[in-house]
Amino acid sequence: MDNSAGKGRRRRRLLRRLEKSLLWLGFGRWQLPHFMVIGAQKAGTTWLHQNLACHPDVFVPGMKELHYFNGSLERTMFGYARYFTRAGRRRIGETTPAYSVLPEDDIRFLHSILPRLRLVLLLREPRERAWSHAVMEEATRKRRRVEDVPLQEFRDFLASPACFERSNYPSMMDRWQGVFGEDALHVDFFDHIRD
Repeated sequence: MDNSAGKGRRRRRLLRRLEKSLLWLGFGRWQLPHFMVIGAQKAGTTWLHQNLACHPDVFVPGMKELHYFNGSLERTMFGYARYFTRAGRRRIGETTPAYSVLPEDDIRFLHSILPRLRLVLLLREPRERAWSHAVMEEATRKRRRVEDVPLQEFRDFLASPACFERSNYPSMMDRWQGVFGEDALHVDFFDHIRD
C-alpha cells in the first residue's frame, strides 16, 4: 500500500472522529439538515430545490450543492452549519446530487452525525440521464454548442466510469438503504416532474 494513501486515510479518520467529538460537545445548538436531496444528477434536483425554497415551512440554502460530505472536509462542521443559521423553526434541507455516489464509508460518517436524516433520490431513465449529463459536461460547461462537440467526445464521456456510476441506481440505493434503512430513503422519478 502506498504510504501517502495510508496517511491520508488515517488523517481523514482522525478528522471525522474530531468532528464527531465536537458534535457531542455542544453541536446540538447548531442546526443541521433534517433531509437531503442526494440525487441523481440530471434527474430534476434543481427543480425540486427551487420549489423547496418557496415552501414557507422549509429552509434550503440559496446555494444548491454544498458538497460538504463528498470531499469538502477541509471546511469545518461549524462552517457547514453556518449555511443553515437563518432556518429558524423550519425544516432544513440540502441538495447535492453528487452525494448519490458517495462510498459507503462516507455514508456511514454522515449517518453518525445525522442518524435521523431523511433522504430523497430522484431517478431518471438512465440513457436520458446519461445524455443530459454528457451535454452538460461536454457542451455547456465547455461553452460549446452540442452540434460542435465531436461525436467521439460524447462516446468517451458516455463510456466513462463517472457517467455509468451516476446511472447505477441499484448500487446507490443499496449503499444508502444499507446504512440509513429503507424507510429513510424516498425515491421518486423525473417523469413525475415532467408530467
